[in-house]
Amino acid sequence: MDVKIPQEVIKKVRARRERLRTAMDRLETALAAPVPGRESAWLKGVRGAFGELAAAVTDHVAKVEAADGLFAQVRADAPRLADKIRKLESDHAEIAGAVRVLAQRLDAAAPEATADGMRGDLLRLLGRLAHHRQLGADLLYEAYVVDVSVGD
Repeated sequence: MDVKIPQEVIKKVRARRERLRTAMDRLETALAAPVPGRESAWLKGVRGAFGELAAAVTDHVAKVEAADGLFAQVRADAPRLADKIRKLESDHAEIAGAVRVLAQRLDAAAPEATADGMRGDLLRLLGRLAHHRQLGADLLYEAYVVDVSVGD
């Protein structure tokens, strides 16, 4: 028996994915800006873009892991995917921890000492998020044969 995911759920998932992807793109753009001679402006741009990303990550985790969230629905509809859901939940905890640490570092950063180390760490976070998003899309495809990455 094929289980179909309701269209309103797909719309919400795609909207959250789009919000996260947009925030990731903004942070990547801020990180790519030139630094020499404009350290304060660079740091300000990165902090703003990172704030958007942190909010998108927090919203994503809260909605997906809620008692009536997407993971609960997938567990009910496709229990065979419980291990993959646990992996994604573990990713959530690790990503949220990294976001907290990076937020603290950005808050405490002096403009003249941030670009080199922070840029690399933030780019690694973006890579981790991109991988996580793909695992989430794969999970939904396995559960419902629906491609939520359309438009990404």
